[in-house]
Amino acid sequence: MSSPGNAGFAAGPLANQALLDSIRDALSSGPDATESMVFGIGLLAFFLLISVAARCLGRERHTSHERRVNYLTLAVDLLGLSEAERRDLETLARLAGFEQPAAIMLSPANLARAVARTAAAPQHDRLHERAEQLCLRLFGSRLPAPEPEARHRLG
Repeated sequence: MSSPGNAGFAAGPLANQALLDSIRDALSSGPDATESMVFGIGLLAFFLLISVAARCLGRERHTSHERRVNYLTLAVDLLGLSEAERRDLETLARLAGFEQPAAIMLSPANLARAVARTAAAPQHDRLHERAEQLCLRLFGSRLPAPEPEARHRLG
């Protein structure tokens, strides 16, 4: 007497053999030409996408680190100031913490504020004297008393 479970068992060895033969053929024959071409094109497209992304990211990083225009040099050239005066202005701006050194040349008040910020520097007296001369030359007036800074007025 045969049951439905026994029928599957009887066909089992032949089915298993066919399955094993199918797996062996697939592994030994390898991919066909179409599969190889699709894989190669996909791999090429992947590397192309990665290289384009790397270039775009590299370009963004490069543009953010471009050199900023040195407006102090432009202003010194336009006003006919000496190299010593340019160096004094750069030193004064650096010690005063100005991000753009040309900002101290916009008004006598900015120049006075920069000089006041360098009071603790060892070369303060020399810088103050040079700034006084520069203020007379640029603005036609003496260096004013520095105004209190905005953050100190608010607090």
